[in-house]
Amino acid sequence: MSFFAVQNGSCRLHEACACASIGRFSPESVERKYERSRPFQVTHLSLDLDVDFDSKAIGGTARLDIIRRARSGTHLHLDAVGFSLSELTLSSENGKAHTLKERTDYSYDGDEIVIRLSPEFSQGTLQIVYRAVPRLGLYFLSPDKEVPGRPLQVWSQCQDEDGRHWFPCQDKPHVKMTYELRARVPNGMTVLSGGDLL
Repeated sequence: MSFFAVQNGSCRLHEACACASIGRFSPESVERKYERSRPFQVTHLSLDLDVDFDSKAIGGTARLDIIRRARSGTHLHLDAVGFSLSELTLSSENGKAHTLKERTDYSYDGDEIVIRLSPEFSQGTLQIVYRAVPRLGLYFLSPDKEVPGRPLQVWSQCQDEDGRHWFPCQDKPHVKMTYELRARVPNGMTVLSGGDLL
């Protein structure tokens, strides 16, 4: 059982609880940061990738199925750190596809791809051809002086916001979507992933 009592007229969050007696949770010098709006949702992500062990790089095509969630939205924001973008193509629900032009249809600052979408856009597919040399999220390991018997390998650990280093996404732990993955690796290697093998 729990019990809570507050003085009448007091309505600010936490001002009457015990934690208020110790002061602010964070120093006043810490800037508040709010999550950006997501008027568009990625409902499915399909990755078709080549794994380059020599360059410790990943490249290929990401296909993102998108649906509008807010009428007022005009921009789709995707996290993508340090990518080399080759081509972005947008297909609307009527099946028409067009190649997006940088500065006209989208912008990329090295951390975030921002795609301008018309007010009429309700759903469609965005295809991004790219290459990345991930600093986080995807890790390449090979034999070295300290561990000469280590097998050649690559593995991903996207928790909690490191997926953005190797594929374009709305990189928040609570943003959910279905996904599929195709990966080409050198002969003699095995690819493992969650889900069903198709």
